[in-house]
Amino acid sequence: MGAILLLLVWQWFLQPAIGHQEKVSLPMHAKTAAHPATSQAPASDLDNSYFSLALPAGFVPQSSQSPSAGLLYSQTIIKPGAGGSLIISIGISNLPAGGLKESSSYRLRAQQTQTYKLTEQTINGANVTVAARNDGAGGEVVAFLPHGSYLATIGITSGVQAVGGGDTAGNQAVLSQLLQLWQWR
Repeated sequence: MGAILLLLVWQWFLQPAIGHQEKVSLPMHAKTAAHPATSQAPASDLDNSYFSLALPAGFVPQSSQSPSAGLLYSQTIIKPGAGGSLIISIGISNLPAGGLKESSSYRLRAQQTQTYKLTEQTINGANVTVAARNDGAGGEVVAFLPHGSYLATIGITSGVQAVGGGDTAGNQAVLSQLLQLWQWR
């Protein structure tokens, strides 16, 4: 019950300025494949019309989700662990006309400089902005990955541990690994 509540809070936190959810069927194909960039064979691939992502072993995509209003695609991935599950939320939306700085999720974090530290990175030739929670209240890390007219928002939190501080550095390492495996269509 606590994990479900935490997942719902996390989904709200990923897209705080977006409204309700409604059911929409989205195709997601899971297939087993080896990937040279990982030390283990991936558990499955997320393969859709926006991106493909080879998931490392232990990462379990949840059932296809209905995206919130304003999202084109939404997916949650869980990696169960002894200290609580690692929760990864992916949202694809249209990039606002004014670019990343007009995204409500980005603005929320950019305006809260006491809570989040924003850094710019280049991963696989793509510009990525990462917002890491730095106030000791949780291990949340969110990447903003613009591509053409799309914006991917990829958030990671440490499930149960996030309530007591979480592991920001560990979540950043997982995020970096996932971004290395990310391929836009």
